[in-house]
Amino acid sequence: MYSGGTNEGNTALNYFNKWGFYATVYDLGEGDLDRVDKLLSTNIHKLHVLLSIRNDTLKLKHKIQNQK
Repeated sequence: MYSGGTNEGNTALNYFNKWGFYATVYDLGEGDLDRVDKLLSTNIHKLHVLLSIRNDTLKLKHKIQNQK
C-alpha cells in the first residue's frame, strides 16, 4: 500500500514520507479535527484495514473508468 512503482506511486510515497501517518489520518478524517482525534484513538490495525479497503476501492473504480 505504501510502496511506489509508478510515477503516481512515487509522488504519493514522497508525500507520505514528508507528512507521515498524520497525513493519512488527516485524509481519513477529511480535515475535521474532531474526526482526526477519534481516528487517533482508534486501533491501528482497524485503521490499516480501512485504508486497505479504501485503496482497493479506488483501484477498482480507476480500473472500471479506464475500461470505458
